[in-house]
Amino acid sequence: MTVAEVARRSGVSKDQLNKLKQRASAKTNVDDAKLVAGAFGKSLDDFLNGSEPSPHLEAIGLLGQLSESERDFLLDAAKAAVARRQQEPQE
Repeated sequence: MTVAEVARRSGVSKDQLNKLKQRASAKTNVDDAKLVAGAFGKSLDDFLNGSEPSPHLEAIGLLGQLSESERDFLLDAAKAAVARRQQEPQE
């Protein structure tokens, strides 16, 4: 993922991300760090520890990469699946 893409997904400025990337001693605040981790579909703990994201966070990260029409399509499909399940008789 490019710095520009991380900036777009996270809302953290490209300049701030470039400073973090270029200088080992550069620091950021916790809020920006959480935003960057979220851009990768991870919690801050998972991002810092190199852990795999939870399925929920991964789904959120993937949704953020889709176009608005693709997100709308998937949300409509999910709502229809839940509605169908609620109409099925309980076993």
